Amino acid sequence: MKPGIKAGLIAGIASIAFHLVSYIANSDTDMSHKWMNYLFIALPAVVGVWFVKREATEGMSFSMGFKGGIQAALVCGVIYSIYFIFYIKFLRPEFMDLLMQMQTAELDKQNLPDEQYDQAVEMMKKFMNIPMTISMSLIMYAVFGAIVGAITSAILKNKTN
Repeated sequence: MKPGIKAGLIAGIASIAFHLVSYIANSDTDMSHKWMNYLFIALPAVVGVWFVKREATEGMSFSMGFKGGIQAALVCGVIYSIYFIFYIKFLRPEFMDLLMQMQTAELDKQNLPDEQYDQAVEMMKKFMNIPMTISMSLIMYAVFGAIVGAITSAILKNKTN
């Protein structure tokens, strides 16, 4: 199995485990640990590049590591997206409504004029569906994977390549 795919599988399983623990502890809507989500989006790329470096017998070039980082991030993103569909369909079907309530509460704090408030709520509703959420999630995994994969590859690549 390719190192990037292996890293993505491991990171995907770790992401699901973290989220399940968060769900069991009833803190899956707690935004105080939101930064952890970004860690679980960036981590697969780091691990993917590291796995490529570890398995590269003749040294790792920047492009080899970069490719492994993106592979890992995308595999993790796909695995987590499949889990997330299961989560919002079966484990916590009210999750999207809770998220919408939390976001409208944040909007309320901004004291927006009624017209801007209504526009913001309508925009949120457009993005609060499974296909859009999954698409945006995969794009985020790809972008973070590319950025973090490039940085990690630049650090870990062999100096001669």
